[in-house]
Amino acid sequence: MVNLYIVRHGETENNVKRVIQGWANSPLTEKGVAQAVADGKMLADVHFDSVWASELPRQQETAQLILDQNRTGSVPEISIDNGLKELSYGKYDGKSYVLLNEGIGKATGVYDYREYRKQVGNMVFADVMASTDETGAAETCEILQTRMMNTINRICRQTEEAGGGNVLMVSSGASMGLLMPVLDKVNGDKVYVNNGGVATVRYENGEYEVVSIVDPEI
Repeated sequence: MVNLYIVRHGETENNVKRVIQGWANSPLTEKGVAQAVADGKMLADVHFDSVWASELPRQQETAQLILDQNRTGSVPEISIDNGLKELSYGKYDGKSYVLLNEGIGKATGVYDYREYRKQVGNMVFADVMASTDETGAAETCEILQTRMMNTINRICRQTEEAGGGNVLMVSSGASMGLLMPVLDKVNGDKVYVNNGGVATVRYENGEYEVVSIVDPEI
């Protein structure tokens, strides 16, 4: 059996400024650091067989802060796999949410992307967002889910073949929101994971079960 601990990175400066991050980056805020440290304390007695993040510094920093709290005496190095990268928002990456609201509004009549996402779920939102990016760089739901699950399936199979164990993965908000419908086909499409949120997922014989989603205590 494999226990996955999939964590959303801590709060960043762009989260506070209401800037879309996507494949752009922004450093963790003081609160974001505290969230990652709190996650680390919560998971301090879990021995991780591997730790994964993408090339995005905010994910790697969160992973390292979690590992810094570990009390098991042995922690692995962080492995990089861009399958865990945030959703690409294409032309919206690094831009104000005002621009995204305008794009979604023109396409749907709802000029608040958060309200629209709440109405239709994460998957439809991602596809509509991508359809408003004439550059073609924004990822659809299918593209994001495929790359995330290719990565997670491979890591889980490798871990299971080695005898099972615990795996820490750090990803991002939209990517985790689109991952949840694959892991939890009943409730997943409406799941929103807060900064620092930890999704505990059990993997066994090719099947996934979402055990819990817990916010850091700060």
